[in-house]
Amino acid sequence: IVVLLLPWLWLARTVLSGEHGPGGRSLSFWETFQQGLVTFDIGYWRESWGWGWLTVGLVLLLSWGIWAAFRTNARGAALLLLVVVVPLTCLYILSRSRPIYRERYLAFSAPAYTLLIGVGLAALWGRTRAWPGRIALALCLLTLVGVNAYALARYYTAPASSKSPGWRETETC
Repeated sequence: IVVLLLPWLWLARTVLSGEHGPGGRSLSFWETFQQGLVTFDIGYWRESWGWGWLTVGLVLLLSWGIWAAFRTNARGAALLLLVVVVPLTCLYILSRSRPIYRERYLAFSAPAYTLLIGVGLAALWGRTRAWPGRIALALCLLTLVGVNAYALARYYTAPASSKSPGWRETETC
């Protein structure tokens, strides 16, 4: 996997050398993981509330998905886990010397997060035979979809989510 990342390192040399401009951040490993997990499975969440609950719920689903994936296909699960862990670790190490963390540098690992959480939800659905458990899982899934819809709506309508201030006001004129 490191060899596969080498072409990316060449293309990212301006970012790594600090010539990419302002806006990067330097986060702890947990914050890097949390930011990626919430962003890639919920959406661009910038609300001050809900971080703790979202993180706990997604970490539980991700952990269950990893466990279920290893039970059914250990090699495939290991590959998905490496797609999540190696880029996170590399970005964390690189951001120690200069603040370069942005979610977009980990965007290619988003499918791995989603697949592992999906495997976790499918495994929970398969293990639950009674209707109260299935209703609870359905509510969990509806909550995920609802929070995702809220984050998406806020991304498109809230001025705080604007990446380039001033363009939305210019567009409405």
